[in-house]
Amino acid sequence: MTQFAHASVRPPILNQATSKLSKLIMTCYRWVGFSVLIAVLLGLISYIGLNVLYLFNRGWLAPAIVSPTDSRVLDLSSRAAQERWMREKLEGERFELETRAKRARRVIDVEKNYQTAIRTTVAADAQNQQAGLSKLYALTEQYRRAKQEIEAPTEAFAAVSKERSEQQLSAQLIDQDTMAARSRELAQMAQSKLSLRERQVELGTRVSSMSQELAALRSLSQDFGLSAGQKPLTYNALSVVHEYNQSVLTMSGAEDDIAASEHGLQALNKAAEHYDSLLKTLETAPLVRAASEKLTLAFVPYENLANAQPGAMLYGCRFQVIWCARAGKVRAVLEGEVVAKHALYGTDLRGQFVEIDVEDSQAMKLPVLHANRPPLLF
Repeated sequence: MTQFAHASVRPPILNQATSKLSKLIMTCYRWVGFSVLIAVLLGLISYIGLNVLYLFNRGWLAPAIVSPTDSRVLDLSSRAAQERWMREKLEGERFELETRAKRARRVIDVEKNYQTAIRTTVAADAQNQQAGLSKLYALTEQYRRAKQEIEAPTEAFAAVSKERSEQQLSAQLIDQDTMAARSRELAQMAQSKLSLRERQVELGTRVSSMSQELAALRSLSQDFGLSAGQKPLTYNALSVVHEYNQSVLTMSGAEDDIAASEHGLQALNKAAEHYDSLLKTLETAPLVRAASEKLTLAFVPYENLANAQPGAMLYGCRFQVIWCARAGKVRAVLEGEVVAKHALYGTDLRGQFVEIDVEDSQAMKLPVLHANRPPLLF
């Protein structure tokens, strides 16, 4: 028993080492736990502090580096190129409509002159027909009188000559040859009489034709349209009416073309104004300007814009809100609305770009800059 009791008792030196090691482990454990707790508390305080700071801070802005190959710039440039092509296409359509309207106006001028020429020609022909008909009336009357003066003596002479020739033939004062010669002379006289009558008929027909033509020309000089039930007086008059009406229809078609062209031009002008406005918006978009003019930009939410006016000093902080130094200043506020992410929350914000002058190129790599003063004054 005594041997076993002595064996279960540890040496004093070993007990002291074990006790010190346990105390050291407990001390380290307490310090590690305390450090972790401090780190958690500092992280929580930093998180809450940053959220509170961004909740009330109205001076932060986010630097933006924009290159020509930026997807947003490429999208806007492609959209602008497409809209510019559509605008140029409208110019082509406008030129076509203007050309069509000019051609229609020339057609109208030609047709008006042609219609005036037709009316003038018809009036002149009517006057000429009237003069010719008057002369023909006088000639017909003279011919009728001459015919009467010729026919009466000729008929009397023919009757007497025939009777005398028969008596002389019966008395054998003339032979058959002489009788045949006298009969031939009488036949020629009868033929002349027939020719006079035929000529009189021809003159009458010509007078009737000229009278009808004159009536047609007078009718045309008053009205070139054919009213319902009206018959054309002559074929020539009908041809003139047809040509005149064709000219009127051609001119009406040209007038319709002008009206359609003017209506189309009005619509094109409105569309062109829309495209011009859209192109101006696209070409002056801050992203496009920044890529083409190599501007240094920063995004400013609308609620912070009052503190980011031209001339405002900018400060960059190495740890979000501390260890801050001057980084540059605001040069100008660019027109046009943009949408960007919140520097802390990642939500979409509406705002504008500002052009900035950067004194420290490293400041552009910071997530945010602060306008007018550091957020915590140091």
